[in-house]
Amino acid sequence: LLAAWRYGGPIASAIVAAKFHGGSIDPACWLGGLETGLAGRAEPGDVLVPIAPHIGRLRRRGHHVPDELARAIQDAWPNQQVPAIARATLWRVDDTAPRSAGRDAEPVFVAGGTCPAVWLIDDVVTTGRTLSAAREALARCQIDVRGALCLADAGSVNGGIVTDRMA
Repeated sequence: LLAAWRYGGPIASAIVAAKFHGGSIDPACWLGGLETGLAGRAEPGDVLVPIAPHIGRLRRRGHHVPDELARAIQDAWPNQQVPAIARATLWRVDDTAPRSAGRDAEPVFVAGGTCPAVWLIDDVVTTGRTLSAAREALARCQIDVRGALCLADAGSVNGGIVTDRMA
C-alpha cells in the first residue's frame, strides 16, 4: 500500500467534505508523491483500477474520489508509459453502509476482464476490508494485484497492511 498521507487534519476534512457533504476534492493537490512512488514500482502494462463505487452513493455525490485520484495520477505521471485506467474491471455489488457508519460493513465485489496486473486506487484505507475484498474478486479472475494507492491511511486500524507513506 502506498499512501500519500496519514488520515487526519486537512486531508481528512477534504475527503469527508467530498464524500459526505457535497464538496469536491482536487486529488492532484494531495498526491504527495503517489505517482512517482508508483512509477518506481509499476511495470509496463500495469493498469489502475479505482475501487468500484457503491452505486447509490455515487448517484448522490455525482463523483467518485478514487476515479478522480486515478486521473490525477495519470496526469502527473513522470514518464512516457502512463498506466491505463480500467474501471470496467471491478464492480461493487453490495448495499452496505459507509465504513464510517459501521466498521463491520463487508463490501462485495465482482471482477472481470483481461488485465494482467493492476494497482487498486482508493481514497482512504481504514480496516483494509475493501482492498482485501477487491483483491479477492480480482484474484478469482486470475488478475494480479500488485498493490494499492490511497490518499490517506487511517493507521493502526488498517489490519496490518504495510504502508509506505509518500508524504
